[in-house]
Amino acid sequence: MKALEILGYTNLHHGWEASERDDMQWQWPIFDCAADATYPNIPTYNGKGFGRSDWDEIFSEYDAVSDIGSLFAESLIKAYPDAKVILVERDIEKWYNSALPIFQPAQNPRLRKFAIKIGDL
Repeated sequence: MKALEILGYTNLHHGWEASERDDMQWQWPIFDCAADATYPNIPTYNGKGFGRSDWDEIFSEYDAVSDIGSLFAESLIKAYPDAKVILVERDIEKWYNSALPIFQPAQNPRLRKFAIKIGDL
């Protein structure tokens, strides 16, 4: 997030905030719909696709999107073809070990429901 701020992107969407802030809880049903439109391996998959007008419901006011957006990278790149994409490559085991303490104590029921929904992608 700091790197994005250094690059001049100051209004950032961070999925962790969406899980913790009451004023952002309205976004989770939209992420559920995005998952339904994106992942054929979930039971509620509908294959409808998720376009710019759909994503604008959440992201139109932001300069940059982090973390949860990566789950929908292909859809977001199609929806915002002029956007810049920063790809961070990390060793999966090191990332997993560093991320696990963040997600294990998650108490937000919407975040847990969403994580259960997308499961092992």
